Amino acid sequence: MVFNVLSRDEGLSQVTVNDIFQDSRGFVWFATENGLNRYDGRTLLQFHADPADQSTIAHDFVWSIAEDGHGDLWMATEGGGLVQWQRATETFKNIVVPGEDLDPRKRFARQVMIDHIGSLWVGTRGAGLLRFDEQGQFTHRYPLGNEQQSPAEDDVIYALLEVSAGTLLVGATSGLYTFTVETGTFERFPWSYSDVSTLYLDRTGILWIGTLEQGLVRHNLETGEALAFNANSVGPARLGNNEIRDVLEDTEGRIWVATHDGLHLFLGEDQGFRIYRHNDRDRFSLSDDHVMSLHQSEDGVLWVGTRLGGVNRWNPDSWTLGAITPPILENTAVLSFEDAGEGRIWVGAFTTALLQLDTRGNVVAEFDRESGYVDRGDAPVSALLRDSENRLWIGTMGEGLQMYLPGQNQLHVMRHDPTNDESLSADGIMSLYEDSQHRIWAGTFGGGLSLIDPGT
Repeated sequence: MVFNVLSRDEGLSQVTVNDIFQDSRGFVWFATENGLNRYDGRTLLQFHADPADQSTIAHDFVWSIAEDGHGDLWMATEGGGLVQWQRATETFKNIVVPGEDLDPRKRFARQVMIDHIGSLWVGTRGAGLLRFDEQGQFTHRYPLGNEQQSPAEDDVIYALLEVSAGTLLVGATSGLYTFTVETGTFERFPWSYSDVSTLYLDRTGILWIGTLEQGLVRHNLETGEALAFNANSVGPARLGNNEIRDVLEDTEGRIWVATHDGLHLFLGEDQGFRIYRHNDRDRFSLSDDHVMSLHQSEDGVLWVGTRLGGVNRWNPDSWTLGAITPPILENTAVLSFEDAGEGRIWVGAFTTALLQLDTRGNVVAEFDRESGYVDRGDAPVSALLRDSENRLWIGTMGEGLQMYLPGQNQLHVMRHDPTNDESLSADGIMSLYEDSQHRIWAGTFGGGLSLIDPGT
């Protein structure tokens, strides 16, 4: 994958990105530990707290962002509680919760969510679940437990999800709960999982549950069936790390998982996860392995917020092998590639043999002089072409042109012969092309063009 990065150098206020949100006007917002940021596609605008100005954001540490039906934004902040950004005036309003002076925990908001009727729900650190009406007026506080037993001071509500009208799922330090709005009661899931950090319902109705220490759970709400993925799993279902911060399903139905050890792409139960990590030798790799937040904007771009590397942007249209480069290609340059059919690809490199890879980057076949099929000598494979008859044409840097018939394991070698005007014009092949008459054109190094008729 090719990632482009927004960090301090590009104007981001701080490199830890806790949440990413695109509003109804197309602006992308980044919640960081030191300021709120708005991105218009070119520049970043920072918003910071100023104690002398009540129209500024109440606190610079922002955890979560949501938008209401009027286009105003609501932020959960660490120490400033719930904050409203009013679009009409582009100013902030600090929402006061009764009793904050007696219970400062109500100012530590961790998650904000707006339900289908416009009510605001705020998960806090130690003060339970708070409810506000559409105007931001506080209406009720629901402790995690019951009215006689207040939640523990360290019980944080990390995640909120409306699964149906009147029913919320609440992820907290103490576990996963179902909250019934009508009765104002919690019912804890009968699991041993704790520190439920993120909740995501995909298009098929499957609930993805991320935790901070116990990995990821895929839960079928209808059947109750659950499948766990963690760093101790055996086989392809193994995660790189058990700390899960976010889950996202993109427009193509792919499930992405933000972990403490890279960005994970779920390929299915049989194939498990493909992991994208930072690579010091690849400036287009992920900027930091500790992934905090995920979002896909309307243009299809995947945004990846990290702990120490700012924001990464990936356009699905620019998908490359990137981080799944097989070890045999790590220290060389890839000069050419061609479709091999059946989901495979031919790859020609500078210092290695001709390779055939599958879609996961695994080496399916390796062809060199010892194999007897590709007599390219020590010259790099500089050009590849699979023609209409399924023949593979292999251009090299100094060893001429070879035509390989995969099904028959036959090889025909063409070289430059100074005494033969009908031979290849030079042994260095730079490019290959098949025209409408099925003739092969070879662009050479120092010899101009050569035209080859496969029939002769």
